[in-house]
Amino acid sequence: MASAISRNPKTKMGGRWKPNGCIPKEKIAVIIPYRDREQHLAMVLNFVHLLLQKQNRDYRIFVVEQFTTIGENKKNKLGVDNFNKGSVMNAGYNEIRKIDNFNCFIFHDVDLIPEDDRIPYSCDSINVTHLSARVDTLQYRIVYEGLIGGVLTFPINVFNRVNGFSNRFWGYGGEDDDMWHRLSTMNISVLRPNKEIQMYTMIKHQKRKANGGNLCELVQNQKTKYKGMVNEGLHTVKYEKMFLKEYRLFTHIMVNILVPTEQVRCKYNAEKE
Repeated sequence: MASAISRNPKTKMGGRWKPNGCIPKEKIAVIIPYRDREQHLAMVLNFVHLLLQKQNRDYRIFVVEQFTTIGENKKNKLGVDNFNKGSVMNAGYNEIRKIDNFNCFIFHDVDLIPEDDRIPYSCDSINVTHLSARVDTLQYRIVYEGLIGGVLTFPINVFNRVNGFSNRFWGYGGEDDDMWHRLSTMNISVLRPNKEIQMYTMIKHQKRKANGGNLCELVQNQKTKYKGMVNEGLHTVKYEKMFLKEYRLFTHIMVNILVPTEQVRCKYNAEKE
């Protein structure tokens, strides 16, 4: 992290920066959902700060981490991996809105490095933009239309309209595909504007095994045509804010994600274990 700090001398405490001499139309919050990736975090922070400052963005970077107890078995009372990326992003969004009047939110995976500093880190006014459409580990191909994970930008009105991410996906996978269906149901477009420059490198790491129950959740949501999304998501996330602390390159928000007692595991997942 020390190296990243030395390369970003203009960044203010809390991971914030804004240009002098002009007032950008957007106030950007970059949200990085985080767990166990300190080396990756330092690399991403270095690249993203430099990119945003070159583009004269008014921004602040938030690292939102899910609280876990030291030595804790990493399974929750549903019997699956206790990391809930969707809930972490929802909780971070709720807390960040209390801090300042951000109107553009960029959700950024901790393992993706932009390859070109011309990638526009900004928001469309009415649609979502998938910045990381082309990643080296996928041979820079869009392997299926609903692939919108990685780096995704939301104008504030759109994120509120789809009620954020689902909170029902525990462990690895599912929340991004669920978001694709939320957007499609609301007739909100996903933009991928410039295939020549919007390319990313994924930092090498051990892949986590997908939770089979998340596939079941997707199937159930599709059967109900996502009618339940108005009742499940941003407005129903259950969490406790443990603390907020400012560092030089980011603001750290620690949240304890609570497992709702009413959530029942999918039969698919129970049978697979």
